[in-house]
Amino acid sequence: MKSVEPAVGDGYELELRDGSRIEVSRRQLWELRERLSL
Repeated sequence: MKSVEPAVGDGYELELRDGSRIEVSRRQLWELRERLSL
């Protein structure tokens, strides 16, 4: 994961190392952080 930015609406946009971008909800971001131990 390269960066995390607020997205339009209630979620976040993640930029991955390969340059692709995905939008995730706040809950999904929380779960991802838990799994990655960030």
